[in-house]
Amino acid sequence: MRLDLNPRYPVKFLPLIASLAVVLGLGSALAQETANANYRISASDRIAISVHQEDELCVERAVANNGMVTLPLIEEIRVAGKTAREAEKAIEAAYRDERFLRHPQVTVTVAQFVERSISVLGAVNKPGTVVIPGGQVQIDLMTAIANAGDFKQIANKKKVRITRKNGKIIEINAEDIISGKSKPVVLFPGDIVSVKQRWI
Repeated sequence: MRLDLNPRYPVKFLPLIASLAVVLGLGSALAQETANANYRISASDRIAISVHQEDELCVERAVANNGMVTLPLIEEIRVAGKTAREAEKAIEAAYRDERFLRHPQVTVTVAQFVERSISVLGAVNKPGTVVIPGGQVQIDLMTAIANAGDFKQIANKKKVRITRKNGKIIEINAEDIISGKSKPVVLFPGDIVSVKQRWI
């Protein structure tokens, strides 16, 4: 957050403004941490597994297409569909149940997220693939269009078509979203956005 040190702000208020900036920054970081905590591991993600005081068991693995990872002493264990915390519990249980470790303490982090994307085509400045930020499984329609270079001048913002991965087609009036008349629309991996152009 940029602090405006304009004289209209009395000096006595500067500590308060600085504190507010810190709080806002922490709030943003906390929101991102919460999103990552709720993230569910997917095939092709790379995860780092750390076992407390067991260096030989600390590894980094890619999640296979079947959702499994192979770990030292454990042949395979399913982690896809689990949060990092749930994966930790499953791995701890596996080491404990097989009597390899009495009180395992496991930490799982996603080292690299699998790339997820949608397509934005038609009357935008940079049509093509738009990558969804790492750790997220959806993206806002208007954010996706902005990442595709925004609407061209000839774009018909009232005629935006979304084709879902399952084949369902939705017609969106983006002008209503921009003006606040309609709620934001969320896109998911594999969705295709088509922006039509106006007749001139």
